[in-house]
Amino acid sequence: MKNKETSFEKITIGLEIAPGLTVIGGPYFEIRKASSGKQYKYKFYDLQCFCGTVKRTRDSHIKSGLLTSCGCKRGGRQEDGEAARSLAVFNFRKTLKLRGFTTTLTDKEIIQQKSLPCTFCAEPHSCTFGVNKNTGYFRCNTLDRYDNNQTSYEVGNIITTCRACNSGHRVMTVPEYLSYCYNVFEVNQKYQKGSRFERIHTRLLAGDIHTACNRQQITLPPLGAIIASNQVTEQKAKHFNSSTMSSERRKKE
Repeated sequence: MKNKETSFEKITIGLEIAPGLTVIGGPYFEIRKASSGKQYKYKFYDLQCFCGTVKRTRDSHIKSGLLTSCGCKRGGRQEDGEAARSLAVFNFRKTLKLRGFTTTLTDKEIIQQKSLPCTFCAEPHSCTFGVNKNTGYFRCNTLDRYDNNQTSYEVGNIITTCRACNSGHRVMTVPEYLSYCYNVFEVNQKYQKGSRFERIHTRLLAGDIHTACNRQQITLPPLGAIIASNQVTEQKAKHFNSSTMSSERRKKE
């Protein structure tokens, strides 16, 4: 039975037949004996799943449009959380490709970086990936560029951030973002108790943010220079507030 909405008439290398399930080889032909005893010639293609598995599959199964994975979505094929981690890496690489960015990071390095707490506010995780409840989940943070003018995600230009800090830093440099958060708490301490601004303020004064950046091979300006660089324009501040509120709303949902 075909799924008319997702069926394929022509199979080519690079065809993504489902999110994370791509044709990487073929066609291959094999002679197989049917239950009736007759021999038939079948066509196969190699499919690579987002979990890393490569599986040889009949063309009729691919054309049906019913395949969604190598079978890992049914559970029991990988260790707990492995499929979710593979999905996180797949989505990260796909997003970079769509945005025209590059990276030389290995899958293991991507997982290690995304598993760290937010460099700025120390949020342990702000994203959750999972295929289904049987394969486990991967809770992590996002990866951002220290210098937004560069198009590569490389060691020395990547920082681990929560979704809120990632959105806030989008239109600011890192020193500008830290300075803005620091001054927001300085001016509104009464209303910012327990907020992300307070955490950034505290971590900045304690040197924790500088230490976290050093571990990721990033050199921040001295504390005094960051505090003094309060050059955030009204337009940037407006974008920061709107993007932060949206990120916080998504987190609550």
